[in-house]
Amino acid sequence: DVEAWTRGIATKYGVDTDHERRSKGPSHDGALAAPGFTGVVCDDLEDPNEDDNVSWPTDTDEFEQKTRDVIQHIKLMLRSALFVSALVWFALFVWAAIECWLQYVFVDVSSRTPTDVPVRWPSALFHPRSLGCAADRIYAADHYRIFALGSQNMTQVPCPLDFPIVDIAAFCEETGDCFLLALVHDDSVDKDNPTSKVVDCTAAARSSAGSAAPLVQTSTSAAFISLDGTVGDLASQTLMGWFSSGAVQYTWSASPYGWAPEWDLGDVGFDVSAGLGAAGDRLLLFSSSAVQARSRTNLEVVGEWSVDDTWAVKAGCGEGDGSSALLLLQEQSSSGAVTSRISRLRL
Repeated sequence: DVEAWTRGIATKYGVDTDHERRSKGPSHDGALAAPGFTGVVCDDLEDPNEDDNVSWPTDTDEFEQKTRDVIQHIKLMLRSALFVSALVWFALFVWAAIECWLQYVFVDVSSRTPTDVPVRWPSALFHPRSLGCAADRIYAADHYRIFALGSQNMTQVPCPLDFPIVDIAAFCEETGDCFLLALVHDDSVDKDNPTSKVVDCTAAARSSAGSAAPLVQTSTSAAFISLDGTVGDLASQTLMGWFSSGAVQYTWSASPYGWAPEWDLGDVGFDVSAGLGAAGDRLLLFSSSAVQARSRTNLEVVGEWSVDDTWAVKAGCGEGDGSSALLLLQEQSSSGAVTSRISRLRL
């Protein structure tokens, strides 16, 4: 019948009928048993109020030791990184120092023999100390007078001065007019710290710059000067000055009046004892026995030449684009007599 068939199906799939549920009665926990529920042993359940000792992985001695090992490893790696960085910086410093030292000590110096320029000195008593050149003009000066080299002899260049001549410089315009400057030390105010002034010997034709202009913002006296020969008047020129502390590049300034420093070139590491000259893109430095050429852009050494001559270099100036230089050579005999000559050195 239907009831028997239903009970059979329910029994097959583990489903209690209402009749069976009533016949089984209440479960041991007082609740009606769900179909197919066989009961749960209460002893197998954990008491939520029971205070068990929970053990975490971080509470073990092994974990503490591993933590200490990791910290020590990090410290070791940090010290190693700092040591390597310091070593790299030290190596770079040594490399830069060696490069700088080699540049000045082991620079390729070639020997050149100068060629004499015919000169007829105005007197055997004339002992020039400074040399200036521009275009095809050559000037020589002692402490008091300036002479221009001519085809036959030398003629004096008028230049009203109140102080002895320290150095001279010259430049020529495109028109062919050439002008001469003289460096003097004005000690009228302070005998111990004279003011370096540049006197324009052709002041009547150079009204833009005046007759005498100081090298402003200088605390020491200049030993040499040179002009770069820029096309234009005197106010458009760049003037190079040499001091005991090194070279300074000047430009003309209307306020303050005079030659104002543009760049401090500093000590170039060369014995500049006989003058300097700016020609083309080169800055020429003269010692008693050698000539060094540097780039005027970055002061890199582009060449150095020793003067193959027994006479000492007393002064010098650059010609044209800086591919040659004029040297004032002097020799002093055992009796004290001084002999001078002018020579050209190809660079």
